Amino acid sequence: MSVFRIKSTAPILLAVLLLASACSPGKGPPQTRVGFDKDVVQTVREKMGQIQAPVTLQFYRGGPGEKNAEETAALLDLIKNSSSQIEIKEHNLFRDSQLMGPLGIKHGPVIIPRGPNPIDISYYGYPARRELEPFLDGVLIASGQIPRLSASTETFLKELDQDLLIRVFVTPD
Repeated sequence: MSVFRIKSTAPILLAVLLLASACSPGKGPPQTRVGFDKDVVQTVREKMGQIQAPVTLQFYRGGPGEKNAEETAALLDLIKNSSSQIEIKEHNLFRDSQLMGPLGIKHGPVIIPRGPNPIDISYYGYPARRELEPFLDGVLIASGQIPRLSASTETFLKELDQDLLIRVFVTPD
């Protein structure tokens, strides 16, 4: 299960991208530290090659019930190695349990991209298969790049006058 917590109107497009991606065919099973499928590596390199401003990925791991932290850490290493603009800051929720309350985190893995675009996106879980590209789009959004949206989506966002909490639950392929 993966959940995005979004507090501002601009990143709603990330939820739209995730929903659209969830309806498309998957890219195979998740990989581990041993290696990633060549399509995954290519996708990460292409997307991260577009980043023009620094982004820090706050990576929270630990806590009761954590799953896939090793796979998530390996993916973050791949992302970092694909762009000089990416920095990873890892936090241990067992050691730094005071971080859980203010951020609403119960267990890891959680990734929070921080960049010049002041958005509030929290990604819960391992962004594999259909979730990878929308996650990478979220990193691009944090860097200040905004993907093109349909005219109807742009109109909806312009007329939005309050913060939204959007939770997108994606089941495994």
